[in-house]
Amino acid sequence: LQKKNLDRIKKNLEISKQRETVGYSSRSDVYRWESQLASETKNLIEAKNTLRLTKIQLNKTMNKPLDQKFNLKKKYADNNQVNMHANFKKNVKNRQSMEILTRFLIEEAKKKSTEIRQIDASIAALQRSFKSIKRQRYLPVVGLMAELDYTFSRNGAGSDAVGMNGQPVDHENMRWSVALNASLPLFKGGEIMLQSQQAKIEIMKLEKQKADLVQNIEMNVRSKVLDLSLSVANQDLSRRSADYAGKSYDMVQDAYSKGAVSIVELTDAQTNAFNAELAASNSIYDFHRNLLRMQRAISDFLVSKPASEIMEFSIRFENYLKKHDK
Repeated sequence: LQKKNLDRIKKNLEISKQRETVGYSSRSDVYRWESQLASETKNLIEAKNTLRLTKIQLNKTMNKPLDQKFNLKKKYADNNQVNMHANFKKNVKNRQSMEILTRFLIEEAKKKSTEIRQIDASIAALQRSFKSIKRQRYLPVVGLMAELDYTFSRNGAGSDAVGMNGQPVDHENMRWSVALNASLPLFKGGEIMLQSQQAKIEIMKLEKQKADLVQNIEMNVRSKVLDLSLSVANQDLSRRSADYAGKSYDMVQDAYSKGAVSIVELTDAQTNAFNAELAASNSIYDFHRNLLRMQRAISDFLVSKPASEIMEFSIRFENYLKKHDK
């Protein structure tokens, strides 16, 4: 855009020289365009340096060689992504379809939220613990113990002992015993009740955290969809404004070459055209930035997904839209 603006100044400088030759204006117009030419040349050099520095910063962010060259105009999106972006644009322009899209994205965000899955797992564990504590009231504690002793060999001094009657003692080589114990926690009612209440409180606490998390996710998604809708509207309006500003500039430039308008009017028209084109260009990047923020809100960066997963996402949304678009 700076290069385009510089070319306009060069052309206006030539026109001002022609106007001076035919007597439409004085030498002051030429001096003014010469001044703007120098100023805009400086702006162009600064813009080029900013572009080079931004490329270096991008290489650093992507952990690539700082002097690696790349083409900014290279398409990064395949047809599936282009269609997905067009689908988003189409559905945020209509209030009803935007609400359906928002609800669909909220469901996607809740499904992919690791925080919600973590809380659900903790609640499930506490619920199992709560059931186990309640069973302690009526389930007895049963214990079974068995013991077996067996003498494999008996020899050495004293092994052939005799009894009082002078007869050899008859030793038992095997002995065994079995014990069965059963008890009921009759005197642990207070402890069981306390443990049960603690488990209930922990479950309620986690459920409250989950409800707050779900609400925050929904609020975040709705906010990002509204931002996306605004950027789509701004993109269309900015492009229209730039087109009209360009046409206006061409008309004023033609009138200036014929001596019908002054240099002030042409300068204003040129500034207005440049600012409108800059706003239209920035609106494109605003849309993609808001699109990425929306994808971050649902924890699913579709821009980096393969074509098959993008297609699956689009199919899920189309099915959801058909189901709820009544």
